[in-house]
Amino acid sequence: MKTENKNIFFSVILMTILSLSITSCWESFEEQSYAPTFTIDGFASASDVAKDNVVGYWAFEGSIFDSISNKAGTGVNNSFTNGYVGQAYQGAADAFAYCDISDALKNLNGSFSINLWMYYSSAAVAANGENWVHFVSLIDPTATFNTFDPKLQFLQYGAGNNGPSAWQFGSVIQNDRNSSAFYGGNLWTGLDNFQDKWVNWSLVYDATSSTYNIYLNGSQWSSDDWVDGNTGWGGNTYPQTDESVTPFGNVQLGSISKIVFGGLNTTGIEANGPWGEDPAFFSGALDEVRIYNTPLTQKEIQTLLSLMAKGL
Repeated sequence: MKTENKNIFFSVILMTILSLSITSCWESFEEQSYAPTFTIDGFASASDVAKDNVVGYWAFEGSIFDSISNKAGTGVNNSFTNGYVGQAYQGAADAFAYCDISDALKNLNGSFSINLWMYYSSAAVAANGENWVHFVSLIDPTATFNTFDPKLQFLQYGAGNNGPSAWQFGSVIQNDRNSSAFYGGNLWTGLDNFQDKWVNWSLVYDATSSTYNIYLNGSQWSSDDWVDGNTGWGGNTYPQTDESVTPFGNVQLGSISKIVFGGLNTTGIEANGPWGEDPAFFSGALDEVRIYNTPLTQKEIQTLLSLMAKGL
């Protein structure tokens, strides 16, 4: 009888211990730790898209800093504001910023892509007459250059003779490999497509086909107003393909060493030739500027945008 009572006692103790152990395990279970990682097209964050091809990345989280080269830049009269992701570069009527670039970007040889977010506020200073707003430019600061001479740039021209609602967005690529240039863009659009909201631009050049593409918010760029011509390149819509006797081919940008945001006007970084003596500055905001040494596909761009929209 004593043995039976003893067995019952130890059984109760064992069941109590097991119950407490199970309860403890249940209370410490965290559902999030067992949930699968959220991905879009196999990518968990924007930084994962073509991550091995990123040669420059400026997030503007309170500083002008390239996460690829680990180089800190200099801001002149700029500030920082709420960005599309975190904080963003905020320009002004006399503001710009510049930063040294990575060796991988200096040695670019072939294709490339630029992806960035822009907020063009209704209070922004517009380009006008023969002045241009330079959003992003890659330059050799030891050279004397005018508006068109930075090796690679994304810029905007004022309304000019097309009326106050038509603005031109375009880019210029100087290829030192064959001493040729591509003056892209020349497509006009109404300001209401850009003012007071974040928009995403992607500039993509594929060296294998000498083809240049511009995407707005992940969609193929097209003009809704007057279209200018582009000598040596096929057609006035995108994608554009070089149809000259000597294809544009691999892009080599020469002796570039700095990137400039929002303008071209400082000691050693000054557009001091024709059309550059009285530059306009970008008074809006820029965010999440990434440069790749590969041509992003439209699907990759759309994946990039979807991930950033979720803060990933």
